This record gives sequence, structure tokens and C-alpha cells, in this order.
Amino acid sequence: MTKSHNLVASTPPLYVSDGLQYASTYGATAGTETALILDTTAVGFESPMGGESQGWNFELTVSVSTLQGFFYTRDQFFLTGLYDQEKILYPVGNNIQTAEPPLMQSRNSATKYIREVELWTTQKLTESEIRKAVHYSIPILPGFLSSDLGPDAYLDSEQLIAGRSRVYSGNAAFTEELGFMTLVHDAVIGEGEPIACPDLHYVRAFYNYAEFIYTPNWRVCDWPSARDILSVVELKAKDDRQWMTQVIRGAALDVN
Repeated sequence: MTKSHNLVASTPPLYVSDGLQYASTYGATAGTETALILDTTAVGFESPMGGESQGWNFELTVSVSTLQGFFYTRDQFFLTGLYDQEKILYPVGNNIQTAEPPLMQSRNSATKYIREVELWTTQKLTESEIRKAVHYSIPILPGFLSSDLGPDAYLDSEQLIAGRSRVYSGNAAFTEELGFMTLVHDAVIGEGEPIACPDLHYVRAFYNYAEFIYTPNWRVCDWPSARDILSVVELKAKDDRQWMTQVIRGAALDVN
């Protein structure tokens, strides 16, 4: 008998605001300089320039004129019961729902952008691999070929079950302080490969860049909550050969 399931990865929103403020100081020869002040009372700022909040891991790199950020959250789905019964899951759809586009204030709407990926994989990606997927200039996604300038590709295409890659840019129709972003690229990822593994891993990650805004109490970013729904059909393997073929194609040791 065929059964259908929805695997739902729900990620909470991430608001970074009032945590970074600038104050003017004066240098001996350079005139007015800009010094960074960290508001330790802001939600999510457990350590300077990085930390963890509501399952989100983040790192901020701030200079006098620019801000760069790397953010990710992950989930894990245990399929041991189905795996022990030699059940194979076939992806039939992947739907990503968000309430609004991401928001990022900046000094100039024309000089900011965001990379975003959502990935379902049979192997747990390391933080280094997640960084590659949203690299600011040479993004390398699992299962994709790399360039001569970039890092080598990782994971086979069979281990990348589904996902999506997006790029957002600033929009002059919105003021710099309002900061809503416009979608300029949206690509569906995955080859519909069958799933035969004891667990499935999900990652949602961002990289952002913006010219810094110089007003106090400003909002660094507003990543909206999301629901990523992977629809699958459950079937019993027809024989040992089919079962072992799918296990081998999707198998990989998780790396902590």
C-alpha cells in the first residue's frame, strides 16, 4: 500500500536589531572616526559578532562602511522506523512558504544583496560546507560542479534530495531604512532521488552584504519565519537489490 507523508521543517524568524550601534569618537590625526559599541542586552547577542539565538547560528563582520553576515539553522528527521522496514521514500514535491521577503537596512539600496539556500540532504553538512553554499562570490552547492577558482564540489547529487537557492537585491522602490529585498534569482534544487537512509537533514542558510547605515537603534536584518514542506511517497522495496542500490547511493557517514 502506498502512503504519503509531509516532512515539515519550520524555522523561526531571526531579528537582529538594536544590537549594534555606532558612536563617534575623535582620532588624533584622522579627524572623526567610527567606533563599534555592542549592546549586550540585545536578544541573540551572546558574544561579540556571533552567537546563537532560537536555533539560529550567526556571525557578523562589521567595518566602518559595510556589514556582512552568515546565518544558518538546521533540523534533523529520524527515519529509522521506515529504514528498518526497508521502506523507500520518493520525493514528489517541495514547497517553501514565507510570510514576507527578508528585510535589511542599509545606507544605499543599490549596494546590498542576500544569498539564501534551503537544503534537504542524507548527510549532515558541516558549517564549512554551508558557508560554501552561500559564499559571497563563488557559491558551491552540494551535487554541483565547482569552478577552477572555487572549492571542490561535495556530496553526490543522489545525497541532495531537494532544496532551493535564491538571491535577493536591494530595491530603490523601498527606502533604505525600510529595507525590503527583491527576489532576483530562484532555482529549485534536487533530482527527485529516492530516500533510503536512517535520517534526513535540513539546513536553511543566508549570507548578506550591505553598506552600513549610520543611525542608532537600527535593524541589522529581519529574516522571516518559513515552512519548508517536503512531500514524499512511501513504498516497500521490491527486492534486496533495489533496497541495497538505494542505500548505497544515498549512504554517507554524518560528520559532526
